[in-house]
Amino acid sequence: MKCGRIFLGCDTMNRSKIFVILLSALFLIPALFAGAVSGSDSAGDLLYYAKGDAVTISGFAAGNPSQGVAVWLFGNNLWDRNAISVSSSGEYSYEISPSETSGLSAGQYYVIVQHPGYNGKFDVYTSTGAQGQTVVTSDAGSSFIIGGSGSLQGRQAAAALMGMLDSNDIDDMYSYTSFILEDPLIEDDSDENVYERGIISLSGSTNFAAGEKLFYSLQPLEFGPTSKDSGTTESGSSGNIYVTGSSPLNLWNVEIDASDYPAGEYMFETGRPDGSYKTTMTLTITDVADNTQGEDENTVTYAQTPVQTPLAAENGDVTPEAGQPTARSPLSAVIPVIAAALSVICLICGKRLL
Repeated sequence: MKCGRIFLGCDTMNRSKIFVILLSALFLIPALFAGAVSGSDSAGDLLYYAKGDAVTISGFAAGNPSQGVAVWLFGNNLWDRNAISVSSSGEYSYEISPSETSGLSAGQYYVIVQHPGYNGKFDVYTSTGAQGQTVVTSDAGSSFIIGGSGSLQGRQAAAALMGMLDSNDIDDMYSYTSFILEDPLIEDDSDENVYERGIISLSGSTNFAAGEKLFYSLQPLEFGPTSKDSGTTESGSSGNIYVTGSSPLNLWNVEIDASDYPAGEYMFETGRPDGSYKTTMTLTITDVADNTQGEDENTVTYAQTPVQTPLAAENGDVTPEAGQPTARSPLSAVIPVIAAALSVICLICGKRLL
């Protein structure tokens, strides 16, 4: 998920409406406005929120309309309309509170922000029908039921409202978007649950909005009295972390210095500070392994065949080792050559004497 804002334009107007708006911009007010829904953008204009998140709808409405803008919300078995004021600079903001989103069903919701147009009044509004239903009525003569028997729901109701606002007989403008509301999710993405004493890094993913504050706590599972002379102190850690934006889910991460923690099992928790949602996991902290001792235990000793040194015989001769060639003196190769040469010389000399 990526944290950001989506700016919405009034691209649904036809050419005649654009012409009227441009003329009014010269003499009265510019009726165009840009809407925005702040939050975590996962895919284009579609935003994802966890139940219990605040959903803020904000943007800019040109012309500073005296009636403000109307924010319509449609979902499964839900509709709502609120008129909100616009600041002197043209900004507006409307929040669906955490307590409200906690009570909503998971699913897709549709938001339409209605601008009153150049005539300064809403030409599409709610009224009460003959049988007591709540009816969306247009000054152009069309209507549909939004509350009570025969009412439109969710996407169909949003489409019907946009159809009314698109009428050539209505000068109101609008901007729209939608978001997905999901059940809260916090996942632990750590590859292991056994850690040596030291810096422990824990991380995971969540559908909570980027920037949302989470609490965390790491406490020993074992609890009981300790001796005054044991020197053991109570260990544990807690604090706050913040969700960072990513895709497709946002991320959380915490590093805890457990250098002085006794070895044992611990409970790690993280979730919303108000306790409305949290997730837990069990992990084990062990003493730091003695690497030196481990290397000695894992060392393999290979038997080596000793090299036998020839022993001197009693007569002083060197007895060769069995199976190995006898070492020869360099003279043993030279003497036969000399003898052969002397024999040749003697033979030549003998022939001359004869």
